[in-house]
Amino acid sequence: MQAVNDIPHLSPEDVWGRASKGEVVLIDVREPDEVQMVAIAGAVNVPLTSFDPQAVLKAAGDKEIVFFCKMGGRAINACQYFTGLTGRAASCMTGSITSWVQKGLPVTSSGA
Repeated sequence: MQAVNDIPHLSPEDVWGRASKGEVVLIDVREPDEVQMVAIAGAVNVPLTSFDPQAVLKAAGDKEIVFFCKMGGRAINACQYFTGLTGRAASCMTGSITSWVQKGLPVTSSGA
């Protein structure tokens, strides 16, 4: 398993820039009720509680994979598990969606 310190981390601004160019696929490992409150448009929800590496591979195609959650812990777990199982490289977004929102990057929200 990949050590936590060995997992590449990307800033929300870097992720936004790469996502805007279609270079990355964002994998949101939060639960569906969390995603309903605030989400990043285009992110694919693969909850950690029912994590499916094949769903991540299918969503990613040949794009770079970036995991995120609310604050980062679940994303790190998902990234470690995913890379260990598949051998495919992946990154985590520093601060996850909490940091994304604090930076004023675009989100969708149901207002719930």
